[in-house]
Amino acid sequence: IRFIDDDAGGNIIEANISESGENDTYSFDIPEGQKELKITLVWDDFQGDPSASKALVNDLDLIVFSPNGSRYYPWTLDPLNPEVAAVRNLSDDLNNVEQVFINKSYYGDSLNGTWIVNISGTSVPEIGQMYSLIIDAPPQDQHKFRVRNSSGSNVAWIGNLGNIVLKGTCISGGTCTAPANSFRITNSS
Repeated sequence: IRFIDDDAGGNIIEANISESGENDTYSFDIPEGQKELKITLVWDDFQGDPSASKALVNDLDLIVFSPNGSRYYPWTLDPLNPEVAAVRNLSDDLNNVEQVFINKSYYGDSLNGTWIVNISGTSVPEIGQMYSLIIDAPPQDQHKFRVRNSSGSNVAWIGNLGNIVLKGTCISGGTCTAPANSFRITNSS
């Protein structure tokens, strides 16, 4: 999990959709020069009824909007024709892993600007669905800023979205707890 989190630049969000119709919205900025963007939604679905026509119990949807307002859909297969290539033109109501992948050639323009990601609880009969959202935009230079501790583990770096990522925990307006052999950034007070 830590390796994946390091690779994603600390851009893993874990949250909860409580009921049908609930939505969580996130916005993030992509810097100039970015060539691709991968957004993945995943959740551990509840056990379904083997006799049900659809195996998915809780249906969450990944909805992505570009800075110019265009909507992007996850990759989907036609369950009646699985040999046909996947498409990106409709919502996925069959799987508990959804991914939107956008590269500059597909998008046709610069990816920079503010992107909006909406996680929609389309159908949540089993309340309290936890999910993970991974926003992966590989930086142009992954080693521009990286601090390692004496064991060689990463303790701080510039994340994929240009944010500073610190290993440890911080409470907004409160205190930070850094792991052993790490460091702490404090404000003037």
